[in-house]
Amino acid sequence: MIIDAFAHLYPPAYVEFVTTLNRPLPMFFQDAPLFTSAAARIEELDRHGIDMQVLAVGTPAFDELFEPDQIAQAQAAARIANDGLAAVVADHPDRFIGVATLPLVSLEAVDTALAELDRAITQLDLKGVQLYTEVTGSPIDLPELFPIYDYLVAADIPILLHPAGGNYNRRTQDYLLWLTFGWPFETSLAMARLVYSGVMERYPDLKILTHHLGAFPPYMAERIKGVTTTLERFTDWELPQPILSYFKRFYGDTAVNGYKPALTTGLEFFGADHVLFATDFPFVPVGQTLCSILDWDIAGPEKAQILGENARRLFKKG
Repeated sequence: MIIDAFAHLYPPAYVEFVTTLNRPLPMFFQDAPLFTSAAARIEELDRHGIDMQVLAVGTPAFDELFEPDQIAQAQAAARIANDGLAAVVADHPDRFIGVATLPLVSLEAVDTALAELDRAITQLDLKGVQLYTEVTGSPIDLPELFPIYDYLVAADIPILLHPAGGNYNRRTQDYLLWLTFGWPFETSLAMARLVYSGVMERYPDLKILTHHLGAFPPYMAERIKGVTTTLERFTDWELPQPILSYFKRFYGDTAVNGYKPALTTGLEFFGADHVLFATDFPFVPVGQTLCSILDWDIAGPEKAQILGENARRLFKKG
């Protein structure tokens, strides 16, 4: 079985709601069938021989759509998004897995987000939750978010970590550099803060799937070790386990636009049981990424894990 473990779909009712907001929206908030239509999506999956796809709504993040005090409005949007994805899954349970979106417009919205998370998991039967790499500029390793992590660990529900931001440096605001380099940096920064702050030590069973194959840490592993040695030597910071053991507990998806050297590095870093086939569709074509996995010169059992077995385990699909 082939499962695309990190893709996006915008339910039409959610698009309609978001377009009423007085916010600048990306160009894909038009009636593009591959962004909004389950039928068009299934046709595309069939064309490439993909059995299932994990669906989350895409950017903008809620803290880009709403002000920090607009918790009720964000909650309404999250309910529309989650209800829409749940309906798609209910209509096509053998083709789609749904992932919840939370109304995290600020750290003061955690209780509201937790209530929506519980509704999405217990009533809508969604199988994961998408979190962004920041909440209104605040890092996601803060204790205010621990109730969400407590819930996810108890329910054995994975996080799909999606980058956001990256454009606060004026040098990234031209040429889409915030997208090319800013987003991978945001993912790397979120991962590192979760490690160094002790969140990954506190929650050894927390499951986090990182977009774009873990971004920078797989390439900077020895540098991470070296800088951590300096940190330990000159400060009172410490963790009980080797630093890279925490980074290797993350999962990485294959949304690297089919680039084989990146795939090889990510596989070597995370291991075959922590790499999942994913495309970031419809922002990236399905075929390019799928072909890079199908003709990848790795062992058959490893390829089977990456293409579907790991996703089946992570999202509890049989």
